Amino acid sequence: MNQKYDAHSGLNYYEINNDRQPLVLIHAQGVDGTSYANVSKRLSKKFHIYSIDCYGHGGSRHDPAAYNIKSISEAVIDFIGHVIQNKVWLVGHSSGGLIAAFTAAETDLC
Repeated sequence: MNQKYDAHSGLNYYEINNDRQPLVLIHAQGVDGTSYANVSKRLSKKFHIYSIDCYGHGGSRHDPAAYNIKSISEAVIDFIGHVIQNKVWLVGHSSGGLIAAFTAAETDLC
């Protein structure tokens, strides 16, 4: 996976680039986007992979005021609109699942 940073959203992310449908992966607390490394290659056979680092994790923005579901969800929506610029599939693990559900409820991009 190629590591990149989106200054607009403040999110670091890992990408497996191809011409398939975009899939955004959101990790659990205490890890980062690399936690999907074991499954990303297989998922990339069907999806263009974006695995993000939530705020406070990995290479993303570290600002305790933004460590909440609303701020992270807004960043994910900005990321989708700014970087991907298309509707996406969204998957989250543990707390990442809560972020994914909240995000999907806030936008029609998922």
